[in-house]
Amino acid sequence: MDNIHRVLLGYQIDPFSVMGIINRGTTNANRTILAKELANAFDIKVPAPTQFEGIPVLNN
Repeated sequence: MDNIHRVLLGYQIDPFSVMGIINRGTTNANRTILAKELANAFDIKVPAPTQFEGIPVLNN
């Protein structure tokens, strides 16, 4: 079992906090790469987004 599955099995995760932390200080190009990797990890078969207006970003 890889690390992402260990985390997901053991915790309830607030998706807005996770996405806000992941997207802090990140470029749109890197967000697209991250979206592709998350899709692969969860076996999601849709194209990764390239626009990210409206996503939570915790830049403080």
